[in-house]
Amino acid sequence: MVGAMRWRLEYEQPFEVSLPLKAADRGRLRWIHYWMIVGVSLTSVGLAAAAMYFASPWAAVAAALYAIGATAFLIAIAFRLTVGEWAAAETVATGNVPSVYPALSAWAGGLHGLHMMTAYISAIPLGFVIAAAVGPEWLGWAGALWGAGCATGFVLTRGAGFFSPPFLAHIFTCVVGVTLLVS
Repeated sequence: MVGAMRWRLEYEQPFEVSLPLKAADRGRLRWIHYWMIVGVSLTSVGLAAAAMYFASPWAAVAAALYAIGATAFLIAIAFRLTVGEWAAAETVATGNVPSVYPALSAWAGGLHGLHMMTAYISAIPLGFVIAAAVGPEWLGWAGALWGAGCATGFVLTRGAGFFSPPFLAHIFTCVVGVTLLVS
């Protein structure tokens, strides 16, 4: 969530607009993406630890689902930090978006979508574990409903809009982590 605070909506504009801005904001984007790497990696480790600690099939399913999507998202971030930076520099230098970039960006966007779906869906079995084994029970059920609702919203909006920012998929795991640390 630290990185997400610096995201600009202008980065979501068409490539002709967003790539020059991204070239100018290279340091800012690296900061954002480095924090995303930290957050996704720590969440993966935390869910794996929870799966081992609780020895619950539901916790194992949550950890596995999240890990699959996290791997896809880390690949997408690596794309942004390499190919994305190249495309931004080329767009500034030539005034044209590189012809291969839109298709490659769509592929990376698919990886982002996979991460969002698996992160949302992983909240469902994690919620079951929290409700049954850890408590508070209301938090577990709220998380399961949150995951199901956000996954549905992501599909219905086709990955655009409210359900698309990665930080949203991590709110429940963050609340669970803080709850477990405090209790």
